[in-house]
This record gives sequence, structure tokens and C-alpha cells, in this order.
Amino acid sequence: MEFEDLKKILDEFFFGKYELVKFLKSSSFSEIYLIKHVFLEDLRVMKILKKPLNVGSDLNLFLYGARLICQLRHENIVNIHDAGLIPSYGENNSDFVYFIIEYVPGGDLSQYMYSFINNNMLIPISWILYLIKHISLGLSFLHSSYPPIVHGDIKPSNVLLSFNSQEHIVVKLSDFGFSSEIHSRLSDSAVAGTVQFMAPECFKKEKSPSADIYALGVIFYILLTNRFPYDIQKFNIVEILEEKPWRNPLVLPSEYNKKIPSDLDDIVMKCLAFNYQDRFLDANELLNEIEEYIENFYEYDKNIFHINNTIKKAFRLALYENNLQGAIDIIKGTDMMTILEEVVSSEDSGDFVSNTIKVENLSNISNNR
Repeated sequence: MEFEDLKKILDEFFFGKYELVKFLKSSSFSEIYLIKHVFLEDLRVMKILKKPLNVGSDLNLFLYGARLICQLRHENIVNIHDAGLIPSYGENNSDFVYFIIEYVPGGDLSQYMYSFINNNMLIPISWILYLIKHISLGLSFLHSSYPPIVHGDIKPSNVLLSFNSQEHIVVKLSDFGFSSEIHSRLSDSAVAGTVQFMAPECFKKEKSPSADIYALGVIFYILLTNRFPYDIQKFNIVEILEEKPWRNPLVLPSEYNKKIPSDLDDIVMKCLAFNYQDRFLDANELLNEIEEYIENFYEYDKNIFHINNTIKKAFRLALYENNLQGAIDIIKGTDMMTILEEVVSSEDSGDFVSNTIKVENLSNISNNR
């Protein structure tokens, strides 16, 4: 849908309540825009499905995930403000499904992750554990529902990052387009999900909380190693159904990252077990394991605390004061450099500091990205 056309539709359909700010991104199924609630002066996100609702289509199928989220309230799950049908401006009088969602200004885990991968750097393990813990908190809330809810499309772009009023990093799960109760069956016509993050059984249209655990295991592996555990995309669907991608033994994360202890290897490998019965039963079980591991892990508590606070200050300068140069100066500060050298024990710590918050990402944030 063209920007100017949508701008006109929003003005007419919502009687001037929303102002279209800018286009954010496009996916296979939807277009996403940043909008502003004119009267509340509140930024939100509007997602519009690309294909119009066909005559006879079941609207309930499109709104199922949204209804699930509206029944849930959790710090690690994105909120939905509104959903419904918006009329097209022309042909066939067709309608488009739309969702108005909480705006999370810090970007997503994919952007964060690739700022390290593209510079051939590894994220500190303590930061990874924090991220995995808070993703697990959101998933645990879903899996603990009755009946348990499976997200169904856990991947970095569906993990949003921000800061709360206490300046603590907040992780929020988004895009429940494929979410369902575990008793629901997938469509006979398609396999739902994102291929690289799908558990082997998902290709046979079997779904359980352990499928979310597998997807989180893939994220865990990438964060630790800067690579996918399996190169699924080089296989066609027939080879995938024949389970060829999983025939070779998985390389331990510690083979790529020498800082990884063997007991952390064990947690990641259990998440990625081929047989779902060998994985963690659900996110609550994984969360317990991660929390216990974290308690025994931190050797650099004070240093990590200092680094996190420094990054928060830089983020605040860029986002709220539009002071990009000030944020960069903080990140490049001498004290920060010294502590990072102790934590990551690397000759590349200078590059690490300069790329912890990418300049272009800060620029986007400062422009209300």
C-alpha cells in the first residue's frame, strides 16, 4: 500500500486520531508503519497484512494471535492496542487486517546481533545470558498458560529491545502471527514458521512448547558463535522432511568461542536436541536452568554493571536528548575501555567498544526509529 494512500485512509477511517509518521519495514506477510496517536501524543506501530481479506475468509484465524496477547499482560510480551479491518481505497471493496501495537524504540535482537556479526565480534557471554533469561521469562509466561500457548515464530526480529523507566533493558516478544494453543493443528496447506529456527518436528506440522525451546536454542547458538547451528537453507523441503540437515553431529558452541564453559555447551545442546523429548520440557524448565547458571557465572559483576550503566547513559543521550556525539564519546571513554579489556580480554576491545552501539543505530534511535 502506498504511503500517501495509507495516510489518507488513516485520516478518514480513524477520523484524524492517528498520524502516519513513517514506513518502518516490510515482511513476507505485512507492512509495518510508525504512527502517532494525535490526542495522546503516543507513538505506536501499525501492521497491515499485505493480502486483503478474501470473501469467505475466517477473520478469527487472522485475529487469533492478537486475541491471545490481549488476554496476557507481561513485561516481556508486546501489547496490542487495537485490531480490525481497514477498507481498501479501490478495487473489489476488499478489506485489510490491521493491528496497532506497542512501539518499542530500541530496535530488535536481529539488529543488535548483526552489529557484532558484521564486525566479526562476539557478544559477551554475560549479556547473552541476560537476553536469553528475559526471552525465557516471556516464553515461560506463555507456556504456563492453560492450555499452554506456543509462540511458533521465535526469531531475533521478533525479539524487541528497549529500556524501562528504571533504565533496565527490557526484552519483549512480538509477532504472534503463528501462535496457537498446543492442541491446535497447523494448516494442511503450509508449514508455518521461519525455516532456520524451526524444530525438525515442525516440518511435519507437530507443535509443542519444546518447538519454541528449539528456536530459542538457535538464537542462543548464534549469539554465542555468530553462526547458525545448521545451514538449513541449503536443503530443499524434501531433504528437510527426510531430516538430512540434522544427520551430522552439531558442533559444540565452544568450538567456535573458547570463552564458553562446557556446562553452557550442555544447556545450548539440550535446547537443540533433535528429539523434542530430549529438550527442556518448556521455557519454565529452561529458565530455572539459566537462572541457576547465572548465579554461578558472574566473575565480573561490578564491571558488567558499570558497562551496562554506561551504555544506558549513551542510549539516553541519543534517544531523549538527540545527542549522538555525546553518546559516542561516552562509549569511547577511557574508563569504559579499561573495564572492557578486563572483561573480554581481547586486543580488539577498542573495536568492541566503538561498535557496541552502532553509530547508524544510534542515529536511527535519535530519529525515533
